[in-house]
Amino acid sequence: MRQTSRFRGLIVSTTAVAALIAGFLAVGAAPAQAASATGFGNGTVGVPQTVNAVGICPSSTLTLIAQYSTGVQVSSQPVVSDINGNATIVWTPSVAGFITSATIGSTCTPVSLGAAVIASVGTTTAISAPNTAQIGVPTQITVTVQSTSPSSYQPTGTVVVRDGNGAVVVTMGLTPSTANGQSFAYWRWTPPSVGTFLFQATYSGDASALTSTSAVDLVSATPSGNTI
Repeated sequence: MRQTSRFRGLIVSTTAVAALIAGFLAVGAAPAQAASATGFGNGTVGVPQTVNAVGICPSSTLTLIAQYSTGVQVSSQPVVSDINGNATIVWTPSVAGFITSATIGSTCTPVSLGAAVIASVGTTTAISAPNTAQIGVPTQITVTVQSTSPSSYQPTGTVVVRDGNGAVVVTMGLTPSTANGQSFAYWRWTPPSVGTFLFQATYSGDASALTSTSAVDLVSATPSGNTI
């Protein structure tokens, strides 16, 4: 009887261990979280997009790469994912056009983000000159081209300045400004005679920024440079 009892106890213990092992195996066999990303889509040049990556390459360097139909490729700054493969990637489209495909990944299988359209950014052009200028003395006149907020894109290309008769006074290339989303150009104009002179600037636009025209600015030229 004692031997039988011990044998039954052994059977019970073995069964319990088997059940415990099966439980561990069941937990270990649970499917991992599928890799995915949200936040990527249509946008505007110079406007950041925040893409949240989930379950992509644990503890790895991740980079978002956007491939345009023109062959241009734009990449985000690399970030490091956590132990679960989660990361926040901020990327700023710098080129307008059709993105045929975009991916996130590095050391593991890339995750596709699909296609998107990036629109050109609008601009505002302004011309700034002193109210009065002295005859025969060079006077600086500045033109600024600003991308529509919140875009950080600094417009490239040229601005054309015309006088009150529509004649071209000067054509200038833009230089990036220290101000966010702004570029500028300037020249030194010398008043030839007494009178009121009108100037208007037009930005030609570029592949990623739209054209714009400033309001008319007036400069009064006097012998002394002071208001008469």
